[in-house]
Amino acid sequence: GDKESFYRYTYGQRLWDEQAQLSSRYFQFNVAELAQIDARSIGASSCVEIKKVPEGNFNKTFLLIMNDGNEVIAKIPNPNAGRPHFTTASEVRNILEIPAPKLFAWSSRREENPVNAEYIIMEKSWFASFGSLYYVGDVPKVSNNEILCVNEDGTEMQYSQFAIGPTNNRMFFDEGRGTVQVDRGSWRTAEDCAIARARREIACIMTLQQFPRPQGIFYGPGHYRPTSTSRLLALTNYLKVAKHLLPKEESFQASTMWHSDLHANNIFVNHEKPTDIVGIIDWQSVHLSPFFFQARHPALIEFNGPIPEGLGRIEIPGTFDGLSADEQKEAKVLRSTQSLYELYEVELRQGNVNIFHALQYRKTLACKITALAGSLFSDGVPILNGMLMAVEREWLNLVEPGPDGRPSVPCPLVFSAQERTLQSEHEAQWIRGVELMKVIREQVGA
Repeated sequence: GDKESFYRYTYGQRLWDEQAQLSSRYFQFNVAELAQIDARSIGASSCVEIKKVPEGNFNKTFLLIMNDGNEVIAKIPNPNAGRPHFTTASEVRNILEIPAPKLFAWSSRREENPVNAEYIIMEKSWFASFGSLYYVGDVPKVSNNEILCVNEDGTEMQYSQFAIGPTNNRMFFDEGRGTVQVDRGSWRTAEDCAIARARREIACIMTLQQFPRPQGIFYGPGHYRPTSTSRLLALTNYLKVAKHLLPKEESFQASTMWHSDLHANNIFVNHEKPTDIVGIIDWQSVHLSPFFFQARHPALIEFNGPIPEGLGRIEIPGTFDGLSADEQKEAKVLRSTQSLYELYEVELRQGNVNIFHALQYRKTLACKITALAGSLFSDGVPILNGMLMAVEREWLNLVEPGPDGRPSVPCPLVFSAQERTLQSEHEAQWIRGVELMKVIREQVGA
């Protein structure tokens, strides 16, 4: 194939900052050496063909065909994938000993291999702390005699070859965050983990000269105008109540590994029995975080449209007969996707009640605040402020009551009537800006 196309991002175009986006996904490596390593890793004499397959945002993926007809997949991380060495080292540890494609060869140290790139060659096809999993030799200053995980019966398990080290969660690196010196773990408690996320956002706000592109059209006449000061004030208020917003259920705070990108291209099934999953790929940046942060619906069932409430039958709208043919088709597609979403909820409730309850918890005020505080460098100040004002009103429901029925801990947040009025105005402006952006994106076909 054309080597230059191997180096470039070739899967679509970008509407915003295209040159910077393409640059962060451009990477040169030694194609010939990669082919030789692939062949040796499975005992073939040579590689006879290399095909670039549809790539994601963070990796280049290639299908390599050997002289004996065998095929393997090679992954090369883009510059935007995360920290050199750590991202690949952790992904390899995640893949090994779980249902995932067999690994033939890998290297997380670009400077030590002839390919001049980190790579993974693969088959075609509760923990004690928080961070990312590694082999002990891949992370400095990490002891291998710490408790690695705890079974449901409380048994402590140690594995001398593995260690929990700093996180590779992309939220610690995206949008310039990777250039800022912050605490990336590992952490001992869910509280430490949540607070580190907020302090990371504070450090980025104070250090970086430019905010990421927001969700809406802001800064114009009558539009919302986000500032560093408003971001820092919101995060300061969050830190005052952060520990009180964590779930009381111990299992919700448990350190959990979760694959957050389960779409159809990442799930391999048995061709003869498609309900059998034979492999799951793309474990890059999978990390250990509190269960209530991790639990989510798989990308496989995500859709654009209203999420069904409850578990009732999904009906076609009463105005269906008056719709055009295209509108009727859209209505049927929406009902189908909503029904699949609801079926997943039903099966989850019957087969894995812990995840079902964690997903319900994610809808609560406390969880929404904790999640949003971890992305405030990007956007969302008026929404977080509104939620924090709701905390002041709902404080008795968030902390244990004392003997007199009053909150056992006084609420550290007090907002004036003027602050509440200003927040309401800012939230309305923010919503208008987001809606305007949505209209523009639809008009340009984004």
